[in-house]
Amino acid sequence: AIFGLLAFTFVFSYADYFIPLLFGDKFGDTALYCKQMFLVILIFPTFLLQADVLITLKLEKLDMLCNVISILINISLCFIGLHYFKDLSVVNYAIFSSILVFQLVQDFILIKHKVTTFLKAISFYIIMTAIILVYYFLSFILMKEWLFFVFWLFGALVLLYFYYNKFHQSKTVI
Repeated sequence: AIFGLLAFTFVFSYADYFIPLLFGDKFGDTALYCKQMFLVILIFPTFLLQADVLITLKLEKLDMLCNVISILINISLCFIGLHYFKDLSVVNYAIFSSILVFQLVQDFILIKHKVTTFLKAISFYIIMTAIILVYYFLSFILMKEWLFFVFWLFGALVLLYFYYNKFHQSKTVI
């Protein structure tokens, strides 16, 4: 999840600069689509991890069924969306939606098999959504280039604080 956030926030902050620099001014408009594609990176690592857990639980057939459903959702959303909107954003959002549905189904299966709980699963979505919304709204206040560093420096300090407190609490309790 941290990797997904790091990748997304980096692309969100710097795509407008790097895409024209790397590919020329003619491709400046593609930064928006690049940002949309990286929405998938927010959930992709956990989606793969959950697929591994399903396979470990000997639920390969169920995992494959989830893959088929995901592909059908993706294709359906692409055809329907492109019919009405004729925009590349439709493809990006279709990919994101199909993977999100896949992950939600995985969560349901893992909850049913008592590998995780509903509270832990829903917490992931709430926390990720809140972080992305905070980052998005902060991008209107701070320059995106600086926001990336400030955000991750603050995040690292928060993580260190929680790690430090948890480590010392576990050492002092006998």
